[in-house]
Amino acid sequence: MKNSILLCILLPVAGFIQSCAGIKKNPFDVNRKIYQPAVDNLQTGFTTYSQVLKAFGEPESVIKAPSGQTLTYSYFGDSLKVVISVDSLVNDYAFVSESFRKTEENPTFYQEGFNTPSFLKKLRKLRPGHSRYDDIVKHLGPPTVMYAGTQRNKLLYQGTDKTLVIYIQKNTGRLIDFFQENK
Repeated sequence: MKNSILLCILLPVAGFIQSCAGIKKNPFDVNRKIYQPAVDNLQTGFTTYSQVLKAFGEPESVIKAPSGQTLTYSYFGDSLKVVISVDSLVNDYAFVSESFRKTEENPTFYQEGFNTPSFLKKLRKLRPGHSRYDDIVKHLGPPTVMYAGTQRNKLLYQGTDKTLVIYIQKNTGRLIDFFQENK
């Protein structure tokens, strides 16, 4: 009897500890990014429901109807709706990417290479979900170009051969994500 009472107390505590261990470093990883190449791979009449789940994860919402279901995904202004037919194939889809407008431009190129040890050290100081716009400017200087969207802002640091792309939340200025892309 005592063991079963102890077990009833310890199991929920163990589950809570296990769930806390799975916390991601980036709090914005709750919703998965919607990658354009994955959207481009969708083919009506051929892509299956399971392939959609593999590419985009669990949807934010599902609306069921006699003719099938509509899956909705969203990520900071980007949205994707996928209509799945009763035979589990993509019947239709619509992707809307957040639109940005240019708000600032600083025409100088970032002179320091993006793969130098000193630059990589600066990048390691930036933490998604924690760092803010002021922290980014403190470590990297002002962006070459800044774009404003409805949900997020996009900062570009243009180097000679690569561009550093940084997304921040519009309302809080918190860092969402950053990556490098070739020119």
